[in-house]
Amino acid sequence: MNYTRLNSDLVDLIEMRNELNELDFSDESYDDLEDEIHDFEDTFNDKYGDELENVLDRIHEAICPDVEVLLPTAYLAKEYIPSAIEEGSFDLGPDSGILVETILKDAKGKPMDARITYIPNPFRVVLITKDDIRTLWSAEQPNDFNF
Repeated sequence: MNYTRLNSDLVDLIEMRNELNELDFSDESYDDLEDEIHDFEDTFNDKYGDELENVLDRIHEAICPDVEVLLPTAYLAKEYIPSAIEEGSFDLGPDSGILVETILKDAKGKPMDARITYIPNPFRVVLITKDDIRTLWSAEQPNDFNF
């Protein structure tokens, strides 16, 4: 897989979604941009789906084995906010990613709810808990998983 291209495509998708979020539903270009995004998401799934699903499958098996792996684009955050601190970096909006009940335990010994999503620059899959964001897999070290 071309990880540079994967990251670039993720950034393009984020920018398109952010542009759509800034438009009003009544804007003439809203429907066209929404269609363009759906086409881009289909292409993203076709282009990277098999390999990302393999990565996600390993993550799910290790952290949330009872949760089915979804299409890769389902793991996109609902909102990526351009960072005011670091150019080319993004902060995540609330409730980003896919909600999963993990086999990880909280301080009281109960299964921890978390979210799995992507962050670009470099492309990585992260686990978001109420206290932490942890990189589970990164395109910089594609053979390493951090569970």
